[in-house]
Amino acid sequence: MKSNAAETIPAVLINQAYLPCRETGCPSDVLFLPGFEGSRLYYRDVLHREHQVWEPDVFTDIPYLKMNADGTSKYPLYTKDIIGTIQEHNPLATKIANTFGKNLDVYKSFTTYLDTLVASSTFKFQHWQSYPYDWRYDVRDIVNNGTTTMMPDGTIKQVYLKDTIIAMASSSPTGRVTLVAHSDGGLLAKAAAISFGADAPKYIDHIIMVGTPQLGTPSDIAAMLHGDEQEAGMGMVIDAHGARAVADTLP
Repeated sequence: MKSNAAETIPAVLINQAYLPCRETGCPSDVLFLPGFEGSRLYYRDVLHREHQVWEPDVFTDIPYLKMNADGTSKYPLYTKDIIGTIQEHNPLATKIANTFGKNLDVYKSFTTYLDTLVASSTFKFQHWQSYPYDWRYDVRDIVNNGTTTMMPDGTIKQVYLKDTIIAMASSSPTGRVTLVAHSDGGLLAKAAAISFGADAPKYIDHIIMVGTPQLGTPSDIAAMLHGDEQEAGMGMVIDAHGARAVADTLP
């Protein structure tokens, strides 16, 4: 990742004596934090029509991801969901992918697995939800400033990760939440825990990180400098030049 967040956010240790469940043998509710590029981003035009700009349908979506020099978004983007399957709104793209045997699954199989745990009669797993976020920003900015999010009723507001954790903890069987984080989501989880300070153990019992870049991601240097391995749709959806132009503006 381009930001120095990975090396400046210290390791997080939450030391807390075991607290019995409010109900016998129950696990905490789970909040899933997706990785870099794992949340969809949307834009509304002057006619208030919604356009999905990430994941993109065509190369003209890519410029909407650019940032200003001060680290703010050039366009008023918002999120509302994580990516289950790439291009799941596009039946033609799905058909083409299936024809060529391409796997478009991002988080669909994982979220389906979580749903089966909730439905299980033997594993007392009560609830899970995800926290989609604008992955273009530094994780500390996301914690401090929240994420512009479309709510189920269609309104758009800032949703704060700490508020989400506190709200989930209030209804969790253990009174706390387990954070499951992939990739950049692990840095976001650590930033959230640090922002709680000494109160972190009151709300968070475990942080489970998968593929989190604890020391940064040197392999991304080629992507930022040359757009390497960023092309999609033979360059008609994302080309190297467009990817490089956007990466150069990210904080």
